Amino acid sequence: SAALCKENIKPLGVSFDKNNRISAIQPGSPAALSGFKLGDRIESYGSSDGRNTALISDIDPFIEFIEDHSLSKSTTTRVVELSGKSASGVPFKRSLSLCPSQISPREEAEKLLSLGSEK
Repeated sequence: SAALCKENIKPLGVSFDKNNRISAIQPGSPAALSGFKLGDRIESYGSSDGRNTALISDIDPFIEFIEDHSLSKSTTTRVVELSGKSASGVPFKRSLSLCPSQISPREEAEKLLSLGSEK
């Protein structure tokens, strides 16, 4: 089921530990609703067009991928495929729709400007 994407819901809604295992899941997030569990490790990711990227050790490209896709206004573009293994080693492949990113570059810029002027 699709997340309701309330204002505070993150695009995917997970945090990772240093071994790239899921260490926290935001309730009501796309990750929570599509069945991700603590200890799951995402091993590859891709968009719905079928191109997959392996997630080796550096998690930054994955975070960037999620951010890029969550900026899209189109729901279909926000669908991502995540594969990996659960904490007990059971393989999974899940397709989920990210919540739209709440970050508007303009708002962020204005926020920074207003922060700078308060002396």
